[in-house]
Amino acid sequence: MKKLLTIIIVIGWVGLSSSTIINIPADYPTIQQGIDASTNGDTVLVQPGLYIENVDFSGRNIVLGSLFLTTGDDSYIATTIIDGDSSGSVVTFDNNEDSTAILKGFTITRGNTPEGGGIFCMYSNPVITNNIITLNMAYNYGAGIYCYYANPIISYNDINSNTLIEHFGRGGGIYCGMSAPLVKNNLVYNNSSAGMGGGISCANGDPVLINNAFYGNVAGGGGGIYCWLANPTIRNCIFWDDLPSEILMAGSSYPDIAYSDIEGNWPGIGNIDIFPLFRDPANDDFHLMYADCGDPLDSPCIDVGDPTIEDYFLSCNWGLGTVVSDMGAYGGGDSTLLDVDDVIPPLPEEIVLLQNYPNPFNAATNIEFILSGRSYLSITIYNILGQEVANLYSGIKPPGVHTLTWNAGDYPSGVYFARLEAGNITKSMKMILLK
Repeated sequence: MKKLLTIIIVIGWVGLSSSTIINIPADYPTIQQGIDASTNGDTVLVQPGLYIENVDFSGRNIVLGSLFLTTGDDSYIATTIIDGDSSGSVVTFDNNEDSTAILKGFTITRGNTPEGGGIFCMYSNPVITNNIITLNMAYNYGAGIYCYYANPIISYNDINSNTLIEHFGRGGGIYCGMSAPLVKNNLVYNNSSAGMGGGISCANGDPVLINNAFYGNVAGGGGGIYCWLANPTIRNCIFWDDLPSEILMAGSSYPDIAYSDIEGNWPGIGNIDIFPLFRDPANDDFHLMYADCGDPLDSPCIDVGDPTIEDYFLSCNWGLGTVVSDMGAYGGGDSTLLDVDDVIPPLPEEIVLLQNYPNPFNAATNIEFILSGRSYLSITIYNILGQEVANLYSGIKPPGVHTLTWNAGDYPSGVYFARLEAGNITKSMKMILLK
């Protein structure tokens, strides 16, 4: 399991207080039965385990998540496994699901089908985030993820060791045809295609690729990316050690590639061709080396990304150097989250989130935390469905003991979670509101 998945992105939450949480296997023994019992806005929350089944969202705009959804503990991603048992696509979106349909926090494995071994996405625009997509097979298109007339958000996934079999096939890791997905902060490595596009293949579309790392993918052509009649926009990406070539454009393809590290060179503003100095790619660690974090050298991919994209976290696992964006899967972010005058300070050596008081509470409670150093952080409140209900603070705090008060007078009784995030450090606690 890769440390990339420790980054928590809460995106696309839409729901009402009347939404239902369906627990698997407590309420239903299979994930599909839980989905079939759901309605738009519901959450299907899956306990750790091995689920040998094929899952279809069936047009429902719901959240399907492991306990990573509510806890931020990435161990649940590796231990909550949807296994397609080599029969069909593991997860299917093909009935006009929109961006409120979310797949979050699973290992998706052992799909085997003509298109979309891991995830099949057609005429739909879901959010696919924080998953491990591995050891899936397809014959024609998209062994890991298949997109056709679909514009999903594909973010913070570990897409590795997927295999496309046929020589005319496309897309060992990802295939997008007639589609314009946002592909952001993914690790795409060790995928293979007997045809074209070991990492990703695009046809007749305009995908946007930001802050991804492509490594060790293999194909008949375009080991990293292959495009036919496509106009991808690529920023802050690393393409390295893909065979036989990193990038292959065919037909009338007009890529916009800038601020990326591409082996073999590629023309464009800010592009470089320098060994990226991943920390330990042989053991699937694609963090960038950084001397201040104890590494022997500094990666050349630090602080040379697109100047319009900023690293909103700075730590030894994310956003090294200053706020100028790094290339690769561990850089970049939403600059609107920044509220600083200069550079975000490094993380303190220790962060402690204390239990709220009073607890249980009626209407208001105090949330106390301790910092050993000045830090940029955020504290957010979530309900039991994993929906964000309040952001108490986002910004810089000095070292010391700090207290925030949450006035929950407008919220119903129930269980809530306070989550403190600072770089790759996440602390959570449970609170009980009783009225």
